[in-house]
Amino acid sequence: MQELKNEEALKLAVDRYKKGEEGAEEEVIELLSQELTTEAGLMLEQINSKPETTKGRYQEYMNWLLQFQGIYRKAMVKALLRAGGDLEGIEGALMVIKGE
Repeated sequence: MQELKNEEALKLAVDRYKKGEEGAEEEVIELLSQELTTEAGLMLEQINSKPETTKGRYQEYMNWLLQFQGIYRKAMVKALLRAGGDLEGIEGALMVIKGE
């Protein structure tokens, strides 16, 4: 039942986002991140099972985050943080992805 509520809320938020309504992007990111938290947790298990080869494992996070674009990447970042991801590693990955 809760999953249906989240799905409906996401659908409404996406409609608002497409119309350019203020605050809709943040709502979509939040709702998507809730849906992606389980997947993010599984990915963290894989990341953390490997030896740390880069500071904060940013290379592993980068490889994972490159699979996503735009609003989906933002939602996955939030899901990774919610699932206990390493902030330094995630920030490092995003800096490399953005070319900073």
